[in-house]
Amino acid sequence: MMIGSHSAKHTFATFKKKTTHIQRQLGRHSYMVTRTINLEKKPLIGDKNGGGGSSAALEHGAMGNSPAMSTTLNDDSSQQSSIGYSIDGNEETGQLISRRTLNTAAGVFAPVALSQFSSLLFLRIGYLIGNGGLLVSLALLLGCYFILILTVLSICAISTNGAIEGGGAYFMISRTLGPEMGGAIGLVFYIANVFSCALYTSGCVEGILQGITSATSGPVNATIVPHGNETIPLEFNGYQIYGIAIGINLTLLCICIIGANFFGKCTNFFFLAVSCIAILTLIALLAQNPITIPYAHSLHSSELNLSKVAGNFTGPSIATLKSNLYEHYTIDYNNGKQINAMTLFSVLFSGVTGITNGANMSGELRNPGYSIPRGTLLALSFTFCMYCLLFVATACSTATDVLQYNYVFMGYVSFWMPLVYVGIALATLCASLSNMIGASRILRAVADDRVFGNLFNFLSWGCTRNNNNSSSSGGCSRCLTHNEFLGPLLLTFVLSAGLLAIGDMNSIAPYTCVFFLLSYAMINLSCMMLSWAAAPNFRPQFKHFSLISCGLGLLSTVVVMLLLSVLAAFICIVVFGILLFCLYLYHLKHPSAEIQWGSVAQAVLFHTVRKYLLKLDFRREHVKFWRPHLLLLVANPRTACPLIDFLNDLKKSGIYILGHVMVSEKSPCDLSEEYNRWQELVDHLKVKAFVSVTESSSLRAGALQMVRVTGLGALKPNTVVLGFRDAAHPNDFLTMAGSRYMLRPSKSIPSNWHPIRDRKGADDDASPARDRLPERLSLHDYVGLLNDILRAGKNLALCRHFDALNKEHIIRRRNQPVRYIDVWPINFMCPETSTLDDTASLFTLQLGTILNMVKFWSKNTKYRVFLIEPFEWPRDFLTEQQAKIKETLASVRMNAEIVSVPWKAPPKTNNQLEGVTVQSASQTSQGIHDASNFSSALTSSSSSSSGGRGGDVTGEQLTRLTAPYLDDVNSALRTHGTAAAVTLLNVSPPPLDVSKYQAYIDALTIITDGIGPCVMVHGVSKVTTTML
Repeated sequence: MMIGSHSAKHTFATFKKKTTHIQRQLGRHSYMVTRTINLEKKPLIGDKNGGGGSSAALEHGAMGNSPAMSTTLNDDSSQQSSIGYSIDGNEETGQLISRRTLNTAAGVFAPVALSQFSSLLFLRIGYLIGNGGLLVSLALLLGCYFILILTVLSICAISTNGAIEGGGAYFMISRTLGPEMGGAIGLVFYIANVFSCALYTSGCVEGILQGITSATSGPVNATIVPHGNETIPLEFNGYQIYGIAIGINLTLLCICIIGANFFGKCTNFFFLAVSCIAILTLIALLAQNPITIPYAHSLHSSELNLSKVAGNFTGPSIATLKSNLYEHYTIDYNNGKQINAMTLFSVLFSGVTGITNGANMSGELRNPGYSIPRGTLLALSFTFCMYCLLFVATACSTATDVLQYNYVFMGYVSFWMPLVYVGIALATLCASLSNMIGASRILRAVADDRVFGNLFNFLSWGCTRNNNNSSSSGGCSRCLTHNEFLGPLLLTFVLSAGLLAIGDMNSIAPYTCVFFLLSYAMINLSCMMLSWAAAPNFRPQFKHFSLISCGLGLLSTVVVMLLLSVLAAFICIVVFGILLFCLYLYHLKHPSAEIQWGSVAQAVLFHTVRKYLLKLDFRREHVKFWRPHLLLLVANPRTACPLIDFLNDLKKSGIYILGHVMVSEKSPCDLSEEYNRWQELVDHLKVKAFVSVTESSSLRAGALQMVRVTGLGALKPNTVVLGFRDAAHPNDFLTMAGSRYMLRPSKSIPSNWHPIRDRKGADDDASPARDRLPERLSLHDYVGLLNDILRAGKNLALCRHFDALNKEHIIRRRNQPVRYIDVWPINFMCPETSTLDDTASLFTLQLGTILNMVKFWSKNTKYRVFLIEPFEWPRDFLTEQQAKIKETLASVRMNAEIVSVPWKAPPKTNNQLEGVTVQSASQTSQGIHDASNFSSALTSSSSSSSGGRGGDVTGEQLTRLTAPYLDDVNSALRTHGTAAAVTLLNVSPPPLDVSKYQAYIDALTIITDGIGPCVMVHGVSKVTTTML
C-alpha cells in the first residue's frame, strides 16, 4: 500500500514485519489486510469503503480542533498514521492497514482547484472580458463564488459534525435527510459526475489537438464531435478523435484502479503544472511586448487569418483598460447567438461547479473533518484570486475585438504558444479524473448502503464480500482485484464513453450543471434543517455558518438552476422526484433496520411541534373549536381491532391515544419493547394514534393514573372509551381467518403477545403463559373506574358488540339496503329528567354528527335521530314539538333524519329482573304514561344544561327499571335498528352506591343485547354552541 506522507513511511516499515505473518496465514496476495467494521457501534476507523482510517489512539491530536494541528495543507499527514487497528468482539480479531492515504493537498485542494480552473481558465476569460467588460465580469465572478461559498459553508459544517465515510455529498445528504432523499440525490449526483467526466474529456482532447497543431502550423479548430468520415484539420476525422478520447478515458481508468494514493500524486503534479502555466501566462500578459493577434473574420468560423482580420495586444495600458471596463455585448462567433449578461453568467458558473470533488474523496482522506473544510476553502480562495488577477491583466492588455473573436488569444501572448493548450489539457484531464474517481466512490457508497435494494449488486463483480457487514461497512473482506471500486469504475467508464459517442457535448452541458446545482441545494437543505432542528448532537467544529447562510445557499442554487435552463431544471427535478417517489415506496414496502440512519425531518418536526405546543393554551379553549380527544383503554389489542379502527374515524382530527396497563407486583421494568409492539400494531391497523403503556400493581389504579396524566399540555384526552364488561367470547382478529386485520408473520408482534384469556378456565391456569394474560377488572373495580373517570371531568363512552363491526358489509352497493348511524339522545334510564338540549344528549348527538362527517361513513351511511312519542300526545301538540326539535338541531348545524318512535308504557307486572327490584305497577304506570313527565323528554328547552354528573341514576330509579321495561327498550332498539351500522345511546352515569353496581351493569346489558355495534355515552362537557 502506498503511503502519501513521509511521516507514515517509518511507521509502515515498522508495522510491515508484524503484518507479513498475518497476510500469509490469511492466504492473501494483496498489499493490505482488510477488516470490516460494524457501523452500529462507534467505529475506531472512519472509512466507509473498507473501514479505512486511523484508530482512535493513533489519531489523538490530529483532529481539526487540536491545538497541535498546523494550518498548512500537509501538516495533517505528519500527525496522523495511516495504520489502524480494529477489534470486533463478534468476529475474529483483525488488523487493518488503512486506505485513507490522501492528505489535504492531494485529496481536496488540488482536485477542487483544478476543477474550478478546468477549461475556463484559458479559454473563457477573453470571452467574459470582451463582452461583459471588467466590472461586469468581476461582479459575475463574485456572485458565482458567493453562491459557491454558501454551499461550501454547509459542506464544512456537516463534514465536521461526525465521522465522514465514503460517498461525499451522498453520504452527508443520506445521513441527514434519510435513505430515500439520499438515494435519489446520490444517483443524480453520480449522473452529474459521469456527464462532467465526458465533458472534461472532450475539452482535454480539444486542448491536446490544438496544442499539437499550434506547435506546428498555428491554431485550428478541432472538436471531439464524431462526423462520420468527414475530415477535419490535422487529418483527424471524428472516429480518430473519438478514439483519442477513449484512450484518455482508459488512462484515467487505470489511474483510478491503481488507487487513491496514485490519484493524489497525479493531481499534485497536474496542479503544479497548471499553476505554473497560469502564472507564466499572467506574467506574459503583463510583460509581453505589443503584438498583433488574428481573430475570426466571420460568424460560425474559428479560422484565424492574420492577413484579413487582426487585433492588437498592447500590453498594460490605461487606454486598453478603459476600453475593456464596460460591456460590449456582441454575437458569439462560434454559434451566432447574441451574448448577454445571463449568457456570461451561465458560462462562468458552469465552469466552477467542482466544489465537491474533494468531499467525494472522503473515504480516502486521512482526516475528512480537517481536510474538507480547509482544502475546499483554500482552493476557492486561490482560484478566485487567480481569476481576478487574470481578469485585470487581460482587461488592461488586450484589445476588445481580439477578446471577442479569438477565445485562445492567450496562446499568442504566452512565451510558447502550445503551453496554453498544455494547460487546457492538464486542467480538463484532472477535472475529468476527479469526476471519474468521485463518481465511483458515490456509486460504491450507494450500492453498499443497499438503498436501491439489489439493483447495484452487479457492481461487486470480482469482489467477494462479507455478507454480515458488507452493507454497513462498505469494505471488502476479500477482493480479487485489490480494488472494490472496480465495478463502479468500469460502469462509469462505459457510460462516459457512451456520452462521448453521442458527440454533442454542448447539449448535455446544461443538464450537468443543473444536476450539480440540485445536489448543492440538497446539501444546503440538509445543513439548514440540522441548524433549524437545533439538536444537541449537531455541534460541528466548523462554526462559520448559520441558518441564514444555508437558506441563502438553498435559494440561490435553485434560482441559478432556473436561470441556466428552465427546461433542464424541470427535467432534472422530475427525474429526482421520480427517483424519490420510487425509493419511498420501496422502503415503505421493504423497511430495513440497517439503513435507519435517522432523518432530520423528525428533528425539525419535533422542534416545530414543541414550539407551537407551548403556544397552545388550554385556558383559551372555546367550545366553538371543540373536537373529541379520545383515550381508549385497551385490555387486549387482539380482540379490540374493530373498535380501534372505529374510534380512528370518530376522533375527527382530534388526538387519539391507545392506553394499556400492565399489572405487575415486581419492580418497574423497561417497557420499550412493549411500546415497539404497540406501535407496530398501530402501523398494521393504519390508524393515527399515539400509544401509552404504563405499569401498575393494580389495574384500576393504573387506568386512573393513565386517565389523569396521559397527554401533554393542552393535548389531553377529553373522552375516555372502554369496552363493555360482559361474558361475550373474544375473537382474535389478528389471527382469525378472513379478518381484515389479520396479521402477517412478523418478528415485531410475536404470536404469544397478549394471548386471549379463556375466561372459564384462565383462573385455574398455572402455566408460565398465565403471567402474560391481560388482567380483567372485577365488577366493583370496573364500575368504580367509570365513576373515577367522571370525577376526573372526562366524558365517558362504553362500547359493546364491536366484534360484529365489519366495514366491508357497510359499504353501499346496488340492491342493498342503506345502513344508518342511529342516535338515541333520550336517556331511557331517566327519561323524566332527560331533555334534548342537556349536556349528555347534545354530546351524544355531537358524536353522531362527527361520525357522519367522516368520508367513509357519510358516503355509505345515513344519519338519523330517534325521539320517543307518547301515545297520549295529541297530533297537533306532537307536530309542534317535532318542529321545535328540528329547529334545535338546525341551530347547532346537525343535519339528521328525525324519526319519531311511538312509545307505550310497559304493562303492570310483578316479574322481577334477577338482582333488580320490581317497581309497583301503579308507580310504573304513573312514571311512564304521564305526559307531563315525558314532555321534558321531547321539548327543546330546558332550564339548565350544566355539565358534571347531571342525570345520575339513583338507587330508586334503578329499582324502577323493571325487566319488562328494559325488554321494551331493547325491543324498540332492535326493531328500529335493523339497518343500523352503529348505534349511539345516551345513558346515565353509574350509581355511587356500591350495592347498585350489579343492577347498573345488568340494566345496560339488557338494553343493548342483540343490537349490533353500540356506543353508550355520557357527556359532562359542553360541546356545541349556536355562536358564530
